[in-house]
Amino acid sequence: MAVKTANRPYRIGMGFASMALFAVECAIEQFCPSSSFIRGYGGDFLVVILIYTVVQAIRPVPAIPAGCVIVLFATAVEIVQLFDPAQRLGFEPGSLVHILVGSTFSALDIGMYVAGTVVAVALDLAQQKIFRTKTL
Repeated sequence: MAVKTANRPYRIGMGFASMALFAVECAIEQFCPSSSFIRGYGGDFLVVILIYTVVQAIRPVPAIPAGCVIVLFATAVEIVQLFDPAQRLGFEPGSLVHILVGSTFSALDIGMYVAGTVVAVALDLAQQKIFRTKTL
């Protein structure tokens, strides 16, 4: 199904937001000490916003259902970290898979995922109201 042309500016905006958020995530990884609040929790807050903007750039979907799916996905990944799958599968700490999957569970991370998703959905709904656009 083709995306309506009216969504093109919205999708392009979400694409640029995704690139900017990815750059911020990379900067956090490079320049923030691993023990800092920003690296530990700010990245979790921003990663769900990044996922939201990527989803909306690729295929715009209604904001609230998208937000719910993203929170469920992020929570599932966090719960899997209880079992330390990267270590069990033999991936060395610091390897790409180890970094992507993670190795430590934290309930506060889930709170950050929820907070980040709420912000993403709220900002998206606000911009839709201001600019009178719809994601579908």
